[in-house]
Amino acid sequence: MTPNKADKKQRSPVKLSPQLERRRALRQEKRRDLAIQAWRLVVLLSTSTLLGWSLLRFGWSIEGTDGILIRGDIAMDPAVIAKVGGFQFPQPLLEVSPHALEQRLLKELPVRTASVERRLFPARLELELSARIPIAFAIQRRGTTSARGWIDANANWIDLNADLPERQPESSIVVDGWSASKRAFIEELLRQRDAIGIDLKKIVLEADGRVLLLTNRLGTIQLGADPNLLQRQINAIEQLNQSMPTHLLRGRRGRIDLSNPERPEILQPDKPSKEGKAALPN
Repeated sequence: MTPNKADKKQRSPVKLSPQLERRRALRQEKRRDLAIQAWRLVVLLSTSTLLGWSLLRFGWSIEGTDGILIRGDIAMDPAVIAKVGGFQFPQPLLEVSPHALEQRLLKELPVRTASVERRLFPARLELELSARIPIAFAIQRRGTTSARGWIDANANWIDLNADLPERQPESSIVVDGWSASKRAFIEELLRQRDAIGIDLKKIVLEADGRVLLLTNRLGTIQLGADPNLLQRQINAIEQLNQSMPTHLLRGRRGRIDLSNPERPEILQPDKPSKEGKAALPN
């Protein structure tokens, strides 16, 4: 056999039997069917996802403030919630983050707790609010300007906002000179106001750090500027309320100096140039 004839024989394709050809054709057809089904599934899932997202994004929307339901112990206008949340009606529910809205409500409104939930059927927001109850009037001073508001039991500032429900403080006490840096000190004074006396009228926090208390019975009480002495000063006020002779209170226009709570003194402005001092009974 010549080399050329040998090469042609090696290169000639192997002829398959009809049964093998049939099996090969069936396998190819099956692979084509699987590819078509997989492609159809991908298209179906993509279309369903797009339709579902579109429905959630544009279908479930709050059309107005009637879609905001408020529960709790505060009578809040839903329009205030919409304003704080920055809603643009119709407002898609998916664009409302309950956690972010809760944080904004706590920051901007006089609420102690806030819970926000989204409901799809029907589309609405449900809020559970607990009010921060004002217990005293407050004045905040910044240079030559001042702002008036309320404070709660924790001495947190509450703005006088016309959009909020009107609520009167639990007491007529005025805190003059409120500042965030003095919040803990004011909170402690308010917590112990019963020990100071139910006739406490005003708490004055001066720019130099000194603190004055104005009361009906003991008059003006000077606490000084050391917050570490507060508890001992309150204890001294309790004792004075119980033991202060009535004749020392009548017509007195001076001050009780408790800068040193171990030695309370009456400061009597008898002379314009200097103040006379008299020790108080223990």
